[in-house]
Amino acid sequence: MLAAPSEMFTCAGLLSSWTRDLAALTNGVGDIDVETARGLAALGISVRTEPIVRLDGEDGRLRRVDFASGEPLERSVLFHRPRQEPRTGLATQVGCDLIGEGMIPGLIRVDAMQQTTVPGVFAVGDVATPVQSIAVAVSSGSVAAAMTNHQLVHDALTVCAARE
Repeated sequence: MLAAPSEMFTCAGLLSSWTRDLAALTNGVGDIDVETARGLAALGISVRTEPIVRLDGEDGRLRRVDFASGEPLERSVLFHRPRQEPRTGLATQVGCDLIGEGMIPGLIRVDAMQQTTVPGVFAVGDVATPVQSIAVAVSSGSVAAAMTNHQLVHDALTVCAARE
């Protein structure tokens, strides 16, 4: 498992339900705090902090991970958890609030109907939830579409009522 030190324990917990043969790799980026190191040790997960210099494989399959120093690590699978940074430039330009903490800091703050903190602006999918899934994105998009339609109809009826 290759992940940022701040995400190591969460990733390890998720992956340990698939296998007990895990090693946490930081690729030389950042330090693992004492609490995370204890948690990984309690799960029986070794930690390698050296930079990775090469992934060695054969016939398109991983065989081992080579580090800048130390022994190579024999592995047939590497789970990489890249850091995710939501693209929220437009949302911040129109004044939407972002969530500063959590699994993916910087997500757009939305309510259960996908409404942002700016009336009439909805956000869906990967910029509004830490659950990175096409099914979740489609579902949140459907909710936002229904709520947008509801709001437009309500506004039109309000205008019509005001004319009478």
